[in-house]
Amino acid sequence: MNLLYSALLYLSLFTIILVYIIYKAKSFKKNNKSFIPKEVNYQDVEIALLGDIDLDNINYTESKFENPKETVTLPLDLIIDGQILSNNLNMINKDQDWLIDTLNNKGVSHINKVTQATLEPSGKIVIS
Repeated sequence: MNLLYSALLYLSLFTIILVYIIYKAKSFKKNNKSFIPKEVNYQDVEIALLGDIDLDNINYTESKFENPKETVTLPLDLIIDGQILSNNLNMINKDQDWLIDTLNNKGVSHINKVTQATLEPSGKIVIS
C-alpha cells in the first residue's frame, strides 16, 4: 500500500512540475521569445532532469527558426504510372494540355509509358 501512495505522490509531483514548465514556456511565447537557452551546460541539464532548477535565471534568446525567411518547395509529381495527377496540376495552375505539350517537346509521345514525371523546384520536369 505504501508503494501505491509513493507512486501517486511522484506522479502528482511530476504533473505539477510539468504544468509549471508549460506555464513558463507559454509566458516566454507571449514575450516573443523562444524556449531555447543561450548557454546550457551539463549541470543545468542534470538539474533540469533531476529537479530543483530555477528557470528564471537562464538566459534565453530568440530562435532563428520561428520566422523562416525562406520557403521550401518540394518536387511535385505530375504523372505516376502513366496517370496524370490533375490535383497536382491544379496546384501549379496548369492543365493537361500544358503537360502534354511540355512532354511532347521533350520527346515523349505516349503518356501511358511514363513511369514518373516530376516538377522540380527549379521548374524543370524530370521524366523517368
